[in-house]
Amino acid sequence: RIAGVMQMFMTPDSTVVTLETLESAVYITQWHLNHFIKKIDDFKEVSDAEKLLLWLEEHLVSNKSYDFRRNDIIKNGPYSLRRSDRLRPALEKLQQEAKVQLFEKNGINYVKFTGARMTPEELAERLNIPLSSRGVFILNNSPKSG
Repeated sequence: RIAGVMQMFMTPDSTVVTLETLESAVYITQWHLNHFIKKIDDFKEVSDAEKLLLWLEEHLVSNKSYDFRRNDIIKNGPYSLRRSDRLRPALEKLQQEAKVQLFEKNGINYVKFTGARMTPEELAERLNIPLSSRGVFILNNSPKSG
């Protein structure tokens, strides 16, 4: 169609689309498709795992620990993840990527945020924990084994 319109514009009396016009139309179409694909990628929706990762990072200081109660995430986390059926797959994906560890303690389900950009030392400083107490704080927030 594009080639036909181009041919009619260049030679209104012609009934044949030339190879040159067809190739030009294909080139124009490919250019537009490639730019359209780039624009679509810019509007890609953030995954549930990415939303949760951002939320954990943003709430690390207010939580005062790398250990988040899973129930608190359901109550106060990203709105789209406030149902267990949406939260569970996001947590499992982050666990596979070694960014969280899931564990239970005294009947309470926890999410240990192991993929934080903030180091334990930085967190202790932001929480105004005295230097003499930081060693205990850091040990308490190291990843759980096995």
